[in-house]
Amino acid sequence: MGKQKHIIKINLSGGIVSTGDLLSIVKASESAQVKEIRMGTRQQMYIPVADVKLSDLSAMLSEAGINFEIDFDD
Repeated sequence: MGKQKHIIKINLSGGIVSTGDLLSIVKASESAQVKEIRMGTRQQMYIPVADVKLSDLSAMLSEAGINFEIDFDD
C-alpha cells in the first residue's frame, strides 16, 4: 500500500513559472515526500507522488492556487 504512483501535471503558461509558485510547488512536494520533479518538453511540470500522499499534495497545491491535473492529460 502506498506504492502506487500518481502523476500530477502542472501546465506552465508560456513555459514560465513565477518564483513564488515554484517555491510553493517545491515546498508542497517536499512535504508530500516527493523525490523528483520533472519538466516536460511541452511546458509542463510532472510530479510523481505516492498514492498515500496524493490528497496531501493536492490540498497544498490547491491552497497555494496552483492549477494541476491528476493522472490526466488535457
